Amino acid sequence: MSPQVRELSCPHRRRGIRSIILDYEAGTMSAVENKQLMQHIFNELAKGNGKAFIQSLADDFRWTIPGTTKWSRTYEGKQAVRTELLDPLFAQFADQYTNVAHRFIAEGDLVVVECRGKVTTKSSVPYNNTYCWICRITEGKLRELTEYMDTQLVATVLDDPPSRKDEPVPAHAATAAGHAR
Repeated sequence: MSPQVRELSCPHRRRGIRSIILDYEAGTMSAVENKQLMQHIFNELAKGNGKAFIQSLADDFRWTIPGTTKWSRTYEGKQAVRTELLDPLFAQFADQYTNVAHRFIAEGDLVVVECRGKVTTKSSVPYNNTYCWICRITEGKLRELTEYMDTQLVATVLDDPPSRKDEPVPAHAATAAGHAR
């Protein structure tokens, strides 16, 4: 029985991750299955295991962090996400990073996840941020992620990424920072 027929013949049956993987390979992901993929990823992230997340990234994955921090930009491609975002970020952590999801909302190829990360930096400062991830999933792979978070916490607690330390703050960001004081 093909994955598509199984889904049509029993749409309300709770399906396991192996069954969902068969549908990934067939390219027949529904909003429910996309949500289940993200739930699986966050079950692992809650335990400090990022392997399922990394494995779910498409090669052309895009991660956008809006805002004016040194970390704010769009990271293009799975390799750039790993080397320019995740590696320098995780190098600042003293213990294991966990991320617990509190809410999932799915519609079409989008899954929105409200979550909270928890970790301590090497400078012994807690970095416990709250996030809203908007994820686009096609063919069983994460294609895009837009991450909204407490950017003031990022600016206060995290060191700048290595490639961005010497870049000037954009004029509009400096003006906004001046007005916020």
